[in-house]
Amino acid sequence: YAHLGNLRTYVFTDVLRRLLEYDGYDLTHVMNITDVGHMTTDEDEGEDKMEAAAREKGQSPWELAQYYTDAFLADMDDLNLQRPHVMPKATDHIELMIDLVRKLEANEYAYATESAVYFDTARFSAYGNMAGLNLRGQEAGARVEIHPDKRNASDFALWKVNQPNHIMQWDSPWGRGYPGWHLECSAMSRSTWARPWTSTRVASTTSRCTTPTRLHRVRARPARPSSVPGSTPTSSPCRRTGTRRSAWASRWATSRP
Repeated sequence: YAHLGNLRTYVFTDVLRRLLEYDGYDLTHVMNITDVGHMTTDEDEGEDKMEAAAREKGQSPWELAQYYTDAFLADMDDLNLQRPHVMPKATDHIELMIDLVRKLEANEYAYATESAVYFDTARFSAYGNMAGLNLRGQEAGARVEIHPDKRNASDFALWKVNQPNHIMQWDSPWGRGYPGWHLECSAMSRSTWARPWTSTRVASTTSRCTTPTRLHRVRARPARPSSVPGSTPTSSPCRRTGTRRSAWASRWATSRP
C-alpha cells in the first residue's frame, strides 16, 4: 500500500529521532492518525478519501482506517522504525475540535455559512508567513474554483455542514457535520501537549488515497541531568553538555538564539 517514496518520510523522522536521543534529548514523538476529513481534491471540496475508499471496498470508514493503520505500522516494523510514543486519532478528538472552532468564532477569526465554518485568513496578518506565501500576489481561482461562501479565496473550512451523503458526521453548534483537515492536527496537538508549543511540519504523505497517517511532529526537550551520565546543566534550555555529541548537534545547539 505504501511505496518506498511514501516511507522515506518516516525513515527521515526515525533518523532524526535516533540522533536527538543519541545526543541525550528526552524526546516525545507524536504521529497523528487522520481518519476523517481528507478531501479528494487539494482544497475543501470533493469527497472524503476515507469514505470513497470504504465504499469501494465495502467497509465502513472506521474499519478501513484501522486496516490501513495496521498495514502502515507493519511497514514501519519491517523497516525497523521506532513507533511514535503517541498516536492520536482524529475521530477521538471531535469535541476538542468543536471547542476550538467555537473559540475561533467567538474571537472573530471564523465565520459560519450554510456550507461550513471557515477560518478568516484576512483576520490573521501572519497567515502564510511560515510557508513564504504572498497571498496578495496569488491569482484567485487560478488553480481551484473559489467557493461562493468564502470571504477570501485563501479561507479554509474548519467544520463542514449540510453534507447529507457524508457517512462520518457529528452533532455541533452549526449542525451535523465533520471537521476540515486543517483543524484536526491543531486540536490533537492541544490534547497531546500540556502547554502551547511551536510545531515543525516535517512531512506530509498520503499513500494512494487511503493511508490515514499524515504528519510527524517531534518535540525535544533537554534531558534531566540524572538521565545522562557525565552531563552538566547549562544556561540554555535547549542544549546539554557531555562527551557524546555529534558535530551536527553541536552546530545546531550553538546556532540557536
